Amino acid sequence: ASKIEQIKEILSDDTRKVTPNFARYSRLKTSYQQLLRPENELPERLAHWPSNLGDLRLPPPPKTSAFSQRSHPRFPNLTIAEVARLDAQLLQCKIKGPMMRR
Repeated sequence: ASKIEQIKEILSDDTRKVTPNFARYSRLKTSYQQLLRPENELPERLAHWPSNLGDLRLPPPPKTSAFSQRSHPRFPNLTIAEVARLDAQLLQCKIKGPMMRR
């Protein structure tokens, strides 16, 4: 379903028995009204947009997640996620071991 159809469905869904969220409803209603506005009323380019694609400043890419499925740099036969899980298990054993011996 298109975005307009999804918004229509949310706005017209009177069958749900939930507490209404008026902030969400008004935000969706204004968004829907903006989508229905004719094309000639929409600005082609907003004032804060850069004129050249090269002028865009992007943040640096995020670091590799601890739960990534890529292979680990030091242990290529394990994924980064498996190494993180193994590390957590070893830390738990270091704490549980002395407690179990007592």
